Amino acid sequence: MVPSKRRKESPPEEEPNDPAQNKIPILLPQDERHRTVKVAVALAIIRTKPDNVSAEDYVIELAEQLRSNEAKMSDVCQCLEDDVLQLQQKVALMSIRSSLPSNPFAYCREPTYEPTEKLSITAERIAQHWAFLQNYLSVTSNAALLKRAVKGTDAEELTLRSANNLLRTLRKSAPISGTEMELCHKALSTLSDMCNDRRNTLTPSLQAAVVDFIADCLNEIAERREERVDYRRQENIASWVGSLARGQVFTLPIVRHLLDKLLQFDSFIDTLQEDQKALEIDHFDRSFCLLQCTQNAVASLKEVSPLVRCELSDVGKALVAFCNKCRHTHPLFARYLYDILKVLKDRITPRKSNKPPARKLYTYLTRNVH
Repeated sequence: MVPSKRRKESPPEEEPNDPAQNKIPILLPQDERHRTVKVAVALAIIRTKPDNVSAEDYVIELAEQLRSNEAKMSDVCQCLEDDVLQLQQKVALMSIRSSLPSNPFAYCREPTYEPTEKLSITAERIAQHWAFLQNYLSVTSNAALLKRAVKGTDAEELTLRSANNLLRTLRKSAPISGTEMELCHKALSTLSDMCNDRRNTLTPSLQAAVVDFIADCLNEIAERREERVDYRRQENIASWVGSLARGQVFTLPIVRHLLDKLLQFDSFIDTLQEDQKALEIDHFDRSFCLLQCTQNAVASLKEVSPLVRCELSDVGKALVAFCNKCRHTHPLFARYLYDILKVLKDRITPRKSNKPPARKLYTYLTRNVH
């Protein structure tokens, strides 16, 4: 009799080690609310959709309206923040005047500016920032006075916000001229003076903000963002950069950035020539303000260190090759570039000292050198 084979018992199923696998997923309250909102939005779209419009087009239209409303609300919020900042500035200035010595005008006074025409909202904001920054600069030398003057307010935080708000206003401003442009120059000049003050703990933060502003301005000139060139806006930017370049703390960074833009323009032309594409006329039209900015900034250079002199000399050699390359095809552009190179050469050439040699050294040389 053949013994019956025992059936092999299947091994018991192993329980999963991860206890999370045994749990039923729980729908969090925020997820449930999110699903409810999505269903409500879908039902609202279905009920309000016109018959002659597809669902996709209707959703796109609603999204555009929503973005437009968000942009409007963002502008309203920004205006309210600007108004709050102006009120804080006025309170701070009143606090400064009330806590100054008997002659408050020796430390803090309103900027001497009398507009001959009614200022726009943008110009009024710039004037308010200028007034606050100028008064802050006047009392910065006395730390105890400053701490006592701005009660209940972080003076440095308020000053940094004012400077950033000023630069943001210029970034977004429409083309300006006349009285408003003069006001911009005065405000930027005050900001440049603040960045030159090494005793001020805010100087590094202010310098970083201004350098970012300069980079954005020059990129706006050099890059082709719109089909139509706004020459008034470009002239404004060139004037602002020139005003900041006159403050020596920003002259060298501006010169470096501008020369780098010209070298990028050289590479851009080479790329177009390799692709056998012709240069459009607005490429050189847009470069005029860039060349003008560069010449004014290079002319503002004072004494430079030997290391910087070598750096600018190498850049100048590359620009000379670029100038020779385009002098036949684009003579006017090459002419402007040549003028820049002449000014650059004059600024990086070491100047001979007119001082007479020291008496002891002169006596030694006359006796020992034949």
